[in-house]
Amino acid sequence: MKSLKQLALLAFVRAVEEKKYRGDAGDYLQLALGETDLMRAVVALLARRKKLSSSTLRPFLHVVTSLDLSSASPSLRLEPTLRLAPHLTSLAVRSRLTDAVVPHLPGTLTVLDCSCCPRLTAVGLVALVKTCPRLVSLSCGWSHISSLDPLAGLADLDMLDASRLLHLERASVWPTRLKRLVLGGSGLQAVDCWPEELELLDLSDCCALRSCAAFPATLRELAAARVSLACDEWLERAAGACERLAWLDVSGTACRTVPWKFSRLQSLLLERCSFDPCNDLSFLSVLSLSGCVGVDLSRLASRTPALTSLCLSSTSISDSQLLALLSTLPLLRLDVSFCQDLSDEILSGCERLVLLRIYGCPNVTLAALKAQATRCPGLRLCAPTSE
Repeated sequence: MKSLKQLALLAFVRAVEEKKYRGDAGDYLQLALGETDLMRAVVALLARRKKLSSSTLRPFLHVVTSLDLSSASPSLRLEPTLRLAPHLTSLAVRSRLTDAVVPHLPGTLTVLDCSCCPRLTAVGLVALVKTCPRLVSLSCGWSHISSLDPLAGLADLDMLDASRLLHLERASVWPTRLKRLVLGGSGLQAVDCWPEELELLDLSDCCALRSCAAFPATLRELAAARVSLACDEWLERAAGACERLAWLDVSGTACRTVPWKFSRLQSLLLERCSFDPCNDLSFLSVLSLSGCVGVDLSRLASRTPALTSLCLSSTSISDSQLLALLSTLPLLRLDVSFCQDLSDEILSGCERLVLLRIYGCPNVTLAALKAQATRCPGLRLCAPTSE
């Protein structure tokens, strides 16, 4: 049963569509509902309608502070619509923003999502710095931007998503307060320096990267999956000063070991690699070795005594090896999907688990899985339901 607020919302939308609403309908709706988030929902709903003009949204645009026009009708012009929303602090205009529209953005914006905008270039970024100097979060990926240097003028920028910028080849200057940076899948070839306060960096799928400055000591999370440059020597050199690093993803690279300086690492993703647990990782709680070959499991337990989540999917681990790990480590979550050598025997060591993923194991029978689920009611079992 719909609430009175929902009924009022639907009645207003229907009145707008039938062009039977009065000029003060927006004020009346705000008074009746008393929630600006519902007003925002009305705007997003109406913006999808065909043959819509900004004057239709006029009654209530002046009260919203957050607006999503990513799926708006092509008939809705951005410039007049944005002029009717003077209090906007958050705006999403995915695929709609162009260099010509940037000067019309509200100067009050702190959050902007303009990703997937093919007509947004570095020229638009220059105008953006002048128009929206208060930006704290910016998403501008999947566009034709070839340089991020103009963004250095955004003194308060904290998060930048510049993923999939295929025309971006070099980066040499950054906003001074930038803490979170996503560059995954870009055409980046060289990085001359990094923001001094950087805490999170995503370089995943930057296959063209050939030169990279050393990471700042403030870095806590690093994603470098499928980066062709990544290897043990590169990781030691580029991240040698990052003793606070807590999360690391080097899946699909030539990395085999983790530098001893990363002793405080809590999460490690080394999928499709050849992992050698030669250094102590006493703080590590999450480890993914999916698709790894030649892993010395006999040393894994002694090097990772605090491990609670382990992914060994698509590996050649045996029953005896897995049972030894289960009896030694304080594991709570385990993924052994597509491990062809496992059998029903391993279920006897899974009593303490709260999550077990065990798809694609042909020697583990459905009857044994059902018995395990009955015996351990607190276990979340992700497994086939039929033979």
